[in-house]
Amino acid sequence: MLAAVKAGLPADGSGTVLDLATGPGEPANMIARKLPYAFVTASDLSEDMVAAAKKRMDGLPNVELVVADMAELPFEDGSFDVVTSCYGFMFPEDKKKACSEALRVLKPGGTLIATYWVEMKMLPLLGQVMTAVIGQTPPPPPQNPLSLKEPGLFDSMLVDAGFQTPITTVTDAYPFNIGSDPDFQYALGTMLVKPKLDELDGHAVAREALFKGLPSVSYVENGDTMLGPNTFAMAVAKKP
Repeated sequence: MLAAVKAGLPADGSGTVLDLATGPGEPANMIARKLPYAFVTASDLSEDMVAAAKKRMDGLPNVELVVADMAELPFEDGSFDVVTSCYGFMFPEDKKKACSEALRVLKPGGTLIATYWVEMKMLPLLGQVMTAVIGQTPPPPPQNPLSLKEPGLFDSMLVDAGFQTPITTVTDAYPFNIGSDPDFQYALGTMLVKPKLDELDGHAVAREALFKGLPSVSYVENGDTMLGPNTFAMAVAKKP
């Protein structure tokens, strides 16, 4: 992603970058530190995430933090050389509008760089856990991290929004290190459904199911459990 950002900026490393759905500040933090002559705007819909990102990037002179909905961006047309988003486009209710907004705020010839999940080993394991708790296959989560996994789906959204073809998409994979503490592993593995487990008093059944299924989607390295590998795609698209 950093290499793609550098390629989308002027040769002297200056220019403007907008990071969408920055969460606790990535990749905005990395970009601002590695490319000190660029100015980075880090944005997120969550005020709490923006506050966390601000702490992470305290003292960086080339960063600003903004609360912003990626489907309703508060920026003028043609404001940025590069727009980035690390695992952000899977979540807006109106994904097509989010793609159109990214196009709108880019300068002519500007670059969008976005990653999204294709496979996450945690999700089928979580499905097994909830099946054990409720006795039937659970519905997909309302904010599905795999909502863009269908081959060509995100590319088609970008083309419909007005981005140039061809769109360059590459895939890679890495594991999640979930450590060696069983309590941490359980908390992390069931984080997305904790309120439901609390409501159903289902933690005992969920814990048994999680650790029964965990070996099938993980391996141990240097004493830590590595969950995965998890596959992601990175799309690089150009505005005409």
